[in-house]
Amino acid sequence: MDIARKSMSAMDSLRKPEEMRSAKKTFDLISERPASTTPRLTTEINHPKTNQVSNPSELWVKAFSWYGLKYVAKNFNAVRMSDQGCFPLLRKDTPIIIYLNHASWWDPMIGLVAWHRLFQNRKVYTPIDSEALKKYRFFSKLGFFGVKQGTVSGARQFLRQAGAVLKLERNAALIVTPQGRFVDVRERPLKFLPGLSSLAARTSGAFIIPMAVEYTFWDEKRPEALIRFGEVLQTDALKEVNHTPAKIQSVLEQRLLETMDQLKNESLQRDPCLFTNLLNGKSGVSPVYDAWRSFRAWLKGERFDVAHSKADPGRRN
Repeated sequence: MDIARKSMSAMDSLRKPEEMRSAKKTFDLISERPASTTPRLTTEINHPKTNQVSNPSELWVKAFSWYGLKYVAKNFNAVRMSDQGCFPLLRKDTPIIIYLNHASWWDPMIGLVAWHRLFQNRKVYTPIDSEALKKYRFFSKLGFFGVKQGTVSGARQFLRQAGAVLKLERNAALIVTPQGRFVDVRERPLKFLPGLSSLAARTSGAFIIPMAVEYTFWDEKRPEALIRFGEVLQTDALKEVNHTPAKIQSVLEQRLLETMDQLKNESLQRDPCLFTNLLNGKSGVSPVYDAWRSFRAWLKGERFDVAHSKADPGRRN
């Protein structure tokens, strides 16, 4: 897992302030170009030097999913999805963009669980720092594509590659963390890098879905991973009302913030009944103590439950 940890950390490395300002200017300039320039993506997507967006390998995705699900189950009590913000069933021929707050290193792994349970029929694509992709090329087989972070060329590269994926792969799910760094869930206000809003301003016929992620401890030794999906936005309707990338970004930030606050309120209730279990993890305190608890329950003729809390209906599924 050291390889995955290093590569995921590289995705979130911050650049110098002057580089970020330069990249922001590039996003703004590109977004102001006429929409008529977008069709060039059709011819550019297969250009090896400019895009390098390859289809995820079904074999590699299945193998990594098998490992990833077991790894998450070993480290969490459960991965739970809010019942009030269930993932919507959208047409398979419509691309989606899922954007989430970047709470921790675990976010990609929790996203893997969500994909496995909710939209496994879609091909997932995710931007990653191009230097990390050079070191760990197998990530390209999982749907990752390289972007030079914090640079002018990287700004153009992200819009070109992500736009091409959404235009040509109608069954795509693009996953992005627009904060660009690890951010505590309590930090306010939310501030996005301009890539997502610039992409939305240039994309037609796609849906954008906010996804809130939070990690907390309830009654068990291991933590809970909680997620909630927010209201679905359509790029065409979003552009029609908000005519600039800056206004679109404000709407996207507000929608994710609302979803995060709703998830926070549910988390505070510490009630598993408010959630659907996407993955049941490992309960219990320790093998020795749990063996003693099991023996004691057997002496009393009682049914032994390794979980500390009894009120978790998701574990009966």
